[in-house]
Amino acid sequence: MSGGGLLWGVVATILNLHIQSAIPFGYVLITAINFAFLARTKNFALARNIQIFVSILLPFLFQWMLGGLVASGATMLWSMLCLSAAQSFDERTHSLRWLIFFVLLTFVSLYFEFQIPPPIDLFENEALLKLPLYLFTMNFLAVSLAIFALISIFMQLRQRMEVELVQRNDELAQSQNALVQSEKMAAIGDLVAGVAHELNTPLGAIRASNDNLDRSISIILSGLPELNETANESELSGLADMLRGIAAVNVELTTREERSLRNSLASELQEHGFNDSQEKATQLVEIGVSALGTEHLPVLRSERWPVVFSQLRAFSSLNRNCQTIKTAAARSSKIVFALKKYAHPGNDGHVSSASVGESLDTVLMLYQNLIKRGVRIERSFDGNTTILADHDALNQVWTNLVHNALQAMDCNGVLKIKATSSSDELFVSIEDTGCGIPPNAVARIFEPFYTTKQIGEGTGLGLSISADIVQRHGGVIEVDSAPGRTVFTVRLPVDAASNLPKGTADG
Repeated sequence: MSGGGLLWGVVATILNLHIQSAIPFGYVLITAINFAFLARTKNFALARNIQIFVSILLPFLFQWMLGGLVASGATMLWSMLCLSAAQSFDERTHSLRWLIFFVLLTFVSLYFEFQIPPPIDLFENEALLKLPLYLFTMNFLAVSLAIFALISIFMQLRQRMEVELVQRNDELAQSQNALVQSEKMAAIGDLVAGVAHELNTPLGAIRASNDNLDRSISIILSGLPELNETANESELSGLADMLRGIAAVNVELTTREERSLRNSLASELQEHGFNDSQEKATQLVEIGVSALGTEHLPVLRSERWPVVFSQLRAFSSLNRNCQTIKTAAARSSKIVFALKKYAHPGNDGHVSSASVGESLDTVLMLYQNLIKRGVRIERSFDGNTTILADHDALNQVWTNLVHNALQAMDCNGVLKIKATSSSDELFVSIEDTGCGIPPNAVARIFEPFYTTKQIGEGTGLGLSISADIVQRHGGVIEVDSAPGRTVFTVRLPVDAASNLPKGTADG
């Protein structure tokens, strides 16, 4: 507009309109002073309002000094440049106010056109009769070209901002993935200590059982020759039957069951004339004999029963320790498999069809070290829990919710996990009997970095990341909390993969 002011000032001077030329030249001067004021004070708001005011008002003043709307060729069109540009940085309410100011000045111009005689009479000279047409053409073209240039600049800025927005979104997605991975690694870090402790129990059982096996084998190897040299056929038959009974024992008896079995065997032995029935019943229970047969009686009456009992006890110990090793190895394998499945689900972040129920069982297995302190698990999986989704990401959700529930209960209470399905949705609820979430915190628990835990216990990212993962799957996560009962409910579409970004679903 300052360029337009210089142009108009020169045109007015050429036409010997020296007084009128002061207005466009004055606009250039006021603009320069205003910019100097802005550079000195940094008061952008004041400088902006001054510039908009003079940019709208002075074209109208110049128009009035040239004789009105028609005589000046609608010089007021130059004010449109200011209105167009002001919308790019000013608030919309302010822009509307300046538009109203422009409309009022337009009506004032219309009033002057009919009520007040022009200060100069351009129609005295026949050569100047066509001047208004020239002026209007020049104003129309100049302002139109200027507006076109402004719009071009704005479009270039918009395109540049769109490119930057795409880059920022990519950076945000990468940062989000990094946060998810970081949170997952933090969760794995918490799990490792518990899993290591959980593995120590079966590994310790395996070591102890191995030592017992060594002792039992030594007893068997040293006692077999003596047993075979003098044993008669009836003793060997009874011994073989007892060994078969010992090998078939796979269930550990409780103290009450042992006492009941011992009393029952003692009564039977007493009926068969054994004076030491209680002692022999205790020995039979120890080696794993649960029922007394007639083939056992010769062995029990034999003078060499102490040697036979020593061998049977060694065989029984051998059997029990083998079962212990088998059970401990299976438990260790299950824990390691659960951890491996959690850390490396095998789909590398892509979608797959898998059971949410199995994923929940995996998470519960990993937290056995905390659960066995005093948590009772109530699980109910109704219907088909298999959905098409990014299960690597969903595992992070289940881990966060289960871990939060255990912490809220201080590992002492009831944890209820339910999964139900309909034709198009899967519902997963995780309920705990912990302290609950304060009412003023419920509305903020899904905000990043907001946490109700003590300093050092939480990052404030777990629930935020969980909510984002659920939303990306087209689902909803809700919370209902009161002291003694907190329920997180996750609703997921059966075909959750269709809501994921295309690059994810391609897997």
